[in-house]
Amino acid sequence: MRNRQLREERNKSMLQRVDDYMLDRIQEELIKPDSGERIRFRFLALDYLMGGMRKGQLIVLGSMDSSRIGRAFACSLVSNVCLKDGKSCYLVSMDASADYTVKQIVRIRQDIKYHGAFFPDKYAPEEEEDYGDKIKKAFENWKKAKLWIDDTHTGSFKGLVSRIKKIKESEGIDLILIDNLMHICDRHFDTKNIFRMLKQLAVELGCPILVIMEHKRSAWKKGVYKPVQMDFWNAGQIEENADVILSLSGNFSSPPEDARECDVIIHKHGWCENTTAQIIYDPHINCFKDIIPEN
Repeated sequence: MRNRQLREERNKSMLQRVDDYMLDRIQEELIKPDSGERIRFRFLALDYLMGGMRKGQLIVLGSMDSSRIGRAFACSLVSNVCLKDGKSCYLVSMDASADYTVKQIVRIRQDIKYHGAFFPDKYAPEEEEDYGDKIKKAFENWKKAKLWIDDTHTGSFKGLVSRIKKIKESEGIDLILIDNLMHICDRHFDTKNIFRMLKQLAVELGCPILVIMEHKRSAWKKGVYKPVQMDFWNAGQIEENADVILSLSGNFSSPPEDARECDVIIHKHGWCENTTAQIIYDPHINCFKDIIPEN
């Protein structure tokens, strides 16, 4: 019965009259692309190929190490979408506290080199003359930002959905980011159904959901990190429910040197499948940047 209702609703949604409302909306999207339904990644090649992220989409992105590389992409995307474009974001961060996540986004926004395990003695950013000015300028950008960071380490997946819906109703959310999907699942939760539930949530809330998760170890091919779609955990469920499937591919394990090019592999998409978009990974800040420098 439920499947029949879904099919009927889907068939109804396929028949639309081209009226004045639709024409005005499409005209506005063509004149002002950012005012439409899409949200830009702010990575030129990726936006060119995919046209940004659209309402109701479930996007799954695989990475080598979700606690480092995946989080770097999540924080870079928050900096682009929330701080640069002024969109509202809900970030689910299970591997790091909200305070740590904010500090990482500040480093990314102001291009402050990381001072930690990779560079214990080489860099001391607090000794730079303009370090204080960079920090002050970074936090000025946060005054108008709409960002919620959920680092709740206990509770259920249903509890997470409830918190997201509450913020959506009261404040509005343009993008939901889930960093390291498997850390939010209940111990006895059937992970095979989580992608179907996330897709339903994206459609219900009318905003894109981007999920970051680790690949299997099979993604390593003769020492080179070149993942394919079958390197995802529950690849069949992802293929069935996700609108877009992406993978980060590149040299992330070598000793930190200068910034280097890496690929975003587009496994599944409406019109640009099995293609790649180039972006830059900067190990000094642990972030991703556009291949064309920002003016």
